[in-house]
Amino acid sequence: MTVMRLLLLATAGLLAASTASATENRLIIDTTADSLDTLVLAVEGNDNGLDIRQTYNSSSDLSANAITIDIRGDRNGGREGLAAKPLIDGLPFGSLLQQGYGNAMTVEVVGSDNLFASAQRGANNTLSAFIEGRGNQASVSQIGSGNIAGFSQVGNGNMVSISQQSW
Repeated sequence: MTVMRLLLLATAGLLAASTASATENRLIIDTTADSLDTLVLAVEGNDNGLDIRQTYNSSSDLSANAITIDIRGDRNGGREGLAAKPLIDGLPFGSLLQQGYGNAMTVEVVGSDNLFASAQRGANNTLSAFIEGRGNQASVSQIGSGNIAGFSQVGNGNMVSISQQSW
């Protein structure tokens, strides 16, 4: 069992113990075997949907990827059967993807009906996102090395799309 899988099992146990009233949250978590990637996940609410995938390009001198997510509300991320068109083609709402190494992502959502997605492909990319309100949409794509993005959405019906590419 990898470090990542141990962290996921511990997190899942905490979620089950602390959010007994939450229903129909859909979480898909996929990581590379023997990866050192980390995930800290807290979800409080109903009908939230996330598809989290981390792929670590393993080498002893490379740092792992890290994702921290805190969701408090209902119907955030993405939902099955959702008709909303993604803000960035090929990046459906609810997807959080990191491929490479040294990538870090922190997402905090407070409110309901917020759609978001992010993909970081490469090395040492950083995303910090804060969403508060209802009906907001956000998508971030960072490809290459050393990209940094941060945003806050406060209110209702806001939209942001960020795409960065560097080599």
